[in-house]
Amino acid sequence: MSDIDDLSIDIKGGPVSNRTPSLYHSQCKGDRKMSVGPLIEKVDPVRYRDYLRLLNRVFTCFERYYADIEKDAGISEAESVSYFARRFLQTIASLRLKYMYSPSYVRRPGVDLAYTGFPHAYDISTLYADVSTKAERLVKLPSSEALKSMLLENVMTIPELESEERHLAQRIHRLYQLSDRAFLEGLDIGVQFFTYTPGRLDVVAQDDYTEVGRRAYVYSWGTFEHERNAPILYTMLFGQDEHDPPFDILSAEFEKFRDTIGHITAHTPEKLSMVACQIDDSFRTLYPKTLKRILIGPLVSPLFYKGEGELDPKSLAARILPALRRAGSEDSDFVLFFDVEVVVSARESPPREQYGYTKVRQIYQIDHVRSEVERRGASAVQRFVIMPMWLQQHLTEADIDQLPEFRGAQRLLSQNDREGVIHVG
Repeated sequence: MSDIDDLSIDIKGGPVSNRTPSLYHSQCKGDRKMSVGPLIEKVDPVRYRDYLRLLNRVFTCFERYYADIEKDAGISEAESVSYFARRFLQTIASLRLKYMYSPSYVRRPGVDLAYTGFPHAYDISTLYADVSTKAERLVKLPSSEALKSMLLENVMTIPELESEERHLAQRIHRLYQLSDRAFLEGLDIGVQFFTYTPGRLDVVAQDDYTEVGRRAYVYSWGTFEHERNAPILYTMLFGQDEHDPPFDILSAEFEKFRDTIGHITAHTPEKLSMVACQIDDSFRTLYPKTLKRILIGPLVSPLFYKGEGELDPKSLAARILPALRRAGSEDSDFVLFFDVEVVVSARESPPREQYGYTKVRQIYQIDHVRSEVERRGASAVQRFVIMPMWLQQHLTEADIDQLPEFRGAQRLLSQNDREGVIHVG
């Protein structure tokens, strides 16, 4: 096993690497944004349905990996990963309903084909406006029963020749109203994946946390922001002073904590230590001990590409599609990369005055030996790729020269007739 094969959160605060990286207190500056390609393709309802089928398969394999690999972990992330994956798929299903029969003047949902393979962040951000206007829009729509009755009457009526076009337009309008009502009725801030999606808050058992005078929690959340245009999952282990009231998810204190986390991670700093540093600075008696980030994507599938002519030759899709086609891939095949980053507090600084109160700050362990890990401001980093089994069999050294993304990645092989993945290293 390599020194970073197991990146599960260690609730006892132990190291995540067998190496001894130097100690470094992350300073919250020097952020560099991740770039996103310009090709956002507007997708018609039929192709969006096929896209939803593809994502169901992608996230089924993604979930199964965590379910299989972390059965014996101290804190299993399988339930958390599944929670966010299901919510993300629910979002795509909702967007499909929203645009299925919408008028031609309404914009189509977009998919970022140039870089991530995921929906356009703008479409997901519009769901907040839909939630806020849901009640007033539902009042203006006929009931589902009434719409079904009107739709049936339209289908059963044979129009005059001169009114046939208007008759068809009425049918499509009723279908639009029906799908819009179904979309709004199913829309819920606690069901879909939004640009910031709070997850669970779990109390760590005292026997599993060794810091005296503190209690511990594990909090998870997800984001989907414009710079990266792909989902990101976070898990954080943090301590709290015992003399403070325990966190209650219904309390104002927890609401403030949750909203602060959402504000800090609304954009994605390249350095994970910057996120940990900002969280640490935001709370006087909370101590972020371990922060884990899963960067999902990019995703490439033959489903949306008939040829590579319109793609930037340097893009991942343009470089990987020839290998997929040479391997005899089907439209349902895909290649999904995801990176797992962890940053761990190695020790604490002596108490000092900060913003008018005394603050104990975390000093995070950064691996300066490996440049990629240091660049990400992490204690450990691992890249994974889920790919078809037959692609693994057809990859040559020449392919790898063109696809450096595969170098060092743990390969997880999928088969169309199976839900899980095979970990081949």
